[in-house]
Amino acid sequence: MISTPSNARLKSTRCSRSSAWRWRSSSSRSGGTVRRAVSTVTRCCTNTEAQEGKARCTDEMRAAKYLSDARMAMLRGRFDEAANLVEQGLALTRVQKDLFEGMQARVREAHLNRMYNDALSFERDLEYEKAVDKYGEILGETDYYKDVLARKDTLEQYIRLAAELYDKAQAATSKDEKIRLLEQIRLIWPEYKDTSEQLKALSTP
Repeated sequence: MISTPSNARLKSTRCSRSSAWRWRSSSSRSGGTVRRAVSTVTRCCTNTEAQEGKARCTDEMRAAKYLSDARMAMLRGRFDEAANLVEQGLALTRVQKDLFEGMQARVREAHLNRMYNDALSFERDLEYEKAVDKYGEILGETDYYKDVLARKDTLEQYIRLAAELYDKAQAATSKDEKIRLLEQIRLIWPEYKDTSEQLKALSTP
């Protein structure tokens, strides 16, 4: 006698098969969802990297413009402006740092050299106090530059000596002594105060 499955067993079998089918279907759909999610994340990462790369390129282009503008400002003698442009560009660049550091050094050298030449001009024109002030500005930016220290010290000695000799000349009671002191002043600083006028007056019969 052939036994037939009971209604409960048939129902259980059908339920198991249905559950298995639903699991496989769900797994298949989930797998597709996961693949789509991975694909989306990959695209997002790629887009982010592209955006970051674009931003870096934009920064480098802006930095290059700052470098060009700094070069023009330096050629025109606008050293403070050039230095500021270099600082702005240096803050943006990653790959042009050597160029900016080189430009920074050139701007600084050109700035110091101009101040040095200004000081020399004052010195040649016998404007010793202005020359000393200018040499002092240079030393305020760097501890050593060319012969600035020696020139500044020499001029300061001239200024002190001229003041001392002048005071002695004014206090001298002898005409010859006054002339001698004023002549010493004229040797180191011909334009000091009214030295020339006093000598001219003393030499007049």
